[in-house]
Amino acid sequence: AGAALAVSRLPALRRDAAAAYDAARAADDRLRTLAGRRVAAERTLRDAWHRYGRVLQAQDAHTRARPRLPALLATRFGARREWLARQASLEQARRDHAAVTDSAQWALAQIQAEFAAAAGERTAAGAALRRLGDECAVAQEAASSGRQRWGAHFPPGPELFADLSGDRAGPRRELAAPWADEEFAAARTELFLAALALHKALISAQSRRVRRNLNALAGFLGGKDRPDDAALLAAWQTLFLLVPAVSATFASLPAMSGGLGAESIGWLLVVEAGQAPPQQAAGAIWRARRTVVVGDPRQLEPAVTLPWGGQRALLRLFGADEEWAPSRTSVQRVADRLMRHGTLPRDPADPEAGLWAGLPLSF
Repeated sequence: AGAALAVSRLPALRRDAAAAYDAARAADDRLRTLAGRRVAAERTLRDAWHRYGRVLQAQDAHTRARPRLPALLATRFGARREWLARQASLEQARRDHAAVTDSAQWALAQIQAEFAAAAGERTAAGAALRRLGDECAVAQEAASSGRQRWGAHFPPGPELFADLSGDRAGPRRELAAPWADEEFAAARTELFLAALALHKALISAQSRRVRRNLNALAGFLGGKDRPDDAALLAAWQTLFLLVPAVSATFASLPAMSGGLGAESIGWLLVVEAGQAPPQQAAGAIWRARRTVVVGDPRQLEPAVTLPWGGQRALLRLFGADEEWAPSRTSVQRVADRLMRHGTLPRDPADPEAGLWAGLPLSF
């Protein structure tokens, strides 16, 4: 379990580690840029403070040089007017340099905040990179141990086929037998034989009941007798105990499965689902607990004997769109629409381009 989890997680861990590395590199570049901007902003602030200080010194010297009364009388107060004009000019210069200094301080504070944020991002990216590196190392070690344990039967992981497409990936994928080494194959065979022996023992111990149930089912299928629903279900369950799969057409299912309720069948396997209208499969799917739908959406459309006029009349009667007409869709297409995982045809010129295919074996 550890090796299987490791080989499945390794691709995602490597992608996350690469993303964390890129984030760390980007944070380093941003820090270098911000460091240069911070040095320039600090230099600008120092220059602004220096100029502001010079204006303050000039103001202080101008205050001390205020003209005395003799100078005022000698110049008929002209010296006072000149002093006041100079004082106003210095005050305006002080305000201008104060605004420049405040702006430089604000710019430096912004750069410092950006630098702190970038440093935090770098720390987080570095921590994530170290954590993912440790997880990758642990997963790689587990995968290496698994490879030693299972040899050629150890799955190489999803990345093996990531760069392969078309026919190149098919043979390698189809010939792979993950985990199926000799020990596993032997244990699987032993389990299968034990299950057969258990079935044989049960059938031998309950041979009379098994025979009665099979006779009742044979009479029902032959149209001779109609047991009640509980007896019919028991007869079918007895048959499935002996026969793992029963092949039938959708046309014969109503007669065969009459009386069977919802989820009374364990598994329903629908093959050639691209040629079956969904309306034909509705009853069988309702009676099954699990349904597997297999088909090719590129095959022939479903064969419907009801004329198009009759189909349109039914669509109008039930208020359904034309896409749900029996001749316009299939069990395969309806199942594909419900699948979360799938693909689209690679060739845009393909007439099926844009048609979602759920879990394709090959496309």
